[in-house]
Amino acid sequence: MIDYLLAPYNSYSFIQILMESIAAILGILSVYFATKENILVYPIGIISTIIYTILLFQWQLFGDMFINLYYTIMSIYGWILWKKNNVSSQILNTRLDKNSFYTLFSIFIGSMILIMIIYIGHYALETHTIGIELLKKLSWINYVDSITTSTFLIAMYLMARKSLFNWHFWILGNSIAIPMFLEKGYAITAFQYLIFLILAIRGLIEWKKEKCF
Repeated sequence: MIDYLLAPYNSYSFIQILMESIAAILGILSVYFATKENILVYPIGIISTIIYTILLFQWQLFGDMFINLYYTIMSIYGWILWKKNNVSSQILNTRLDKNSFYTLFSIFIGSMILIMIIYIGHYALETHTIGIELLKKLSWINYVDSITTSTFLIAMYLMARKSLFNWHFWILGNSIAIPMFLEKGYAITAFQYLIFLILAIRGLIEWKKEKCF
């Protein structure tokens, strides 16, 4: 089991392993601050996502790279929004109206299509194939990656808006991401998502306890 988790790191440089470890630690800290409704969630998270964006580009995991780039942008948006409002006294949105549902659905479908286009374009350039043969070359991980990425995009958007439902999407996405990253060979990141899952469950409980009556 240990060999299975550590074997992929034999091909990584010391710098890459160090960067992944730092990004994972900062990511965990960021989620912890989110559970406490502490604005430090954003500056710490920005550093983590920038590091991951660089690493994922090197690993050619474009779906994950896209989501971390999006995290960085949304973290800046959320930071401004939380700073503008009184975070501690802001009432959490505990309902999703029809407009919110359509917005989330659009984000989910739109991001899935965009990520699959990125993967298809990458494989087309790499293999010089098109059509059905190209689709056959896509791994199941590519499809799962597009789903988890879309789920996380919604979670990040809802967190910036301080909606209670952000935790439901974090829990769903993290549950899928753990085995996916293990299969990809990134044990450090998979462990990070396990901690994320635990913190997301805790965050949901704490936000409900504080704001729901």
